[in-house]
Amino acid sequence: MTGRLTSEQARELRAKRTDHNGGRKPRAEEQEIKDALSKSKPLDTVLTKLGESVDKRESWAVSLYLAYMWGKPRERMEMDVNVHDLDRAIERELAAVAAGSQVTVAPSSAGKEPDGGDVPGVHSGG
Repeated sequence: MTGRLTSEQARELRAKRTDHNGGRKPRAEEQEIKDALSKSKPLDTVLTKLGESVDKRESWAVSLYLAYMWGKPRERMEMDVNVHDLDRAIERELAAVAAGSQVTVAPSSAGKEPDGGDVPGVHSGG
C-alpha cells in the first residue's frame, strides 16, 4: 500500500458522506473514514509534522497546538460607559416619554443628542 487514498477510495467516501440526509454520520461510517485516514497518514506522522511546524513557529500550527492543549480563551468585550452620563440620557428620554413625546433612536443617531452633538460617555462607533 502506498499510504495514500486512491482517487476511487476518496470518491467512495465522498459518495457515502452525501448519501444520507444530513445530520451526524453513522458511527460505522465515521470509523471507516478514520480507518482510511489512519492508513493514509498515521497519527504519529501527523503529530510529528505538527510538532515540526510548531518548532518552526508557524502561526497556524502554534494556534492549533495551543487550542487543543489549553483550550481557547473566553472572549471578553470591554465597554467604556460613563454610568452618570448614561443615567442622564435615560432620564431625559423618560421625561420625554412622560411628556407625551415619542422617542425613537435610529441606529445612525445612537450616541447623539437631539441637536446632533455627542452624548457624553456614549460612543456611536463612528
